[in-house]
Amino acid sequence: MRIIHKVLIAASVAVLCACVDTRTKAEQPKSHIDLAYTQFILHADASSNTQPYDLSGLQGLPGECGATGVPPKAGGVAILAALATSLLSKMADAIVKELQDLINAEVAKYSSDVVGKPTRVGFYSPKLWFSKPGSTDQYSCFIIALNRCDASQVDKDKGVCPNESGANARVLIVGQFKLTPETLQLRPLFGQVRGFEAKRNAAEKEASIAATLKLDSVWWDGHEAHTAAPMTATALSLKFVPTSGDADDPGINLAVQHKDSTGKYAYADWDSLPLLPRPPQSPGSEGTVAITPSVAEANSPPKGLTLIQKVLKNNSSQISSALESALKNLVPPK
Repeated sequence: MRIIHKVLIAASVAVLCACVDTRTKAEQPKSHIDLAYTQFILHADASSNTQPYDLSGLQGLPGECGATGVPPKAGGVAILAALATSLLSKMADAIVKELQDLINAEVAKYSSDVVGKPTRVGFYSPKLWFSKPGSTDQYSCFIIALNRCDASQVDKDKGVCPNESGANARVLIVGQFKLTPETLQLRPLFGQVRGFEAKRNAAEKEASIAATLKLDSVWWDGHEAHTAAPMTATALSLKFVPTSGDADDPGINLAVQHKDSTGKYAYADWDSLPLLPRPPQSPGSEGTVAITPSVAEANSPPKGLTLIQKVLKNNSSQISSALESALKNLVPPK
């Protein structure tokens, strides 16, 4: 049994040496990341409600949500992290805990969850919604943009990457709201990803991406103020094959359309999408809603890494005892 535990310890250290990025902080590229939300519609005269991204040329977008061109290319900068550890001076329990922490931290590198700052909007403002002839349903559009740029490019006043037609957008998602007198729905219309935010497992081809919007409302009923538990809506959840993220990486368009019964590609049918409650609003107001975007990306860690994580979790006390015995053998007898 002791031999098995010693082998496990040696194997854990070996995996760490192979998997952990040991470069110092001074060697890591300095970059900035931010996540933005914009709600808008494109008016008939082609003017837009402060919508900073070039959506021209995105095939199939409704006229109110985009129009004609391709967002410029932008290089992605991979997030790197450094771990430096020393196990030699630790005693048994401390060594095992340190090893567990390292393995858990390394596993966590294979996923990323970026949360943006809340954007307050007059959610029901008439200028943000349009109706189709003969229908009382209303529609609006939104953009979720995960921007990445060199730290030296950050706008010092706003603390964000510059938005020149979305040139720094590493993830760009265009979506649409549908509003009825009782319900709210949303669906993706377009998605593009350049590179990958988390660490890549070379053995795994596919990764996943999910984008959500958290809607937080407060309102006044004429007598007292109210607040509701934040509502989270999924804007997009898909599998994709990440691209390199190099400076000349054109990115990959996400498959947000599917084949309908006629064999043509179409957006998700509203009848198949979840129904959400309308965000509450004060009578006669445009409804103040704070909308917080988030984008999560993930791929599976190497199997050897997850195996060692499981072994350390289920056998920590036994491994600690075996290590303590081994350390005692290093102490010269009195």
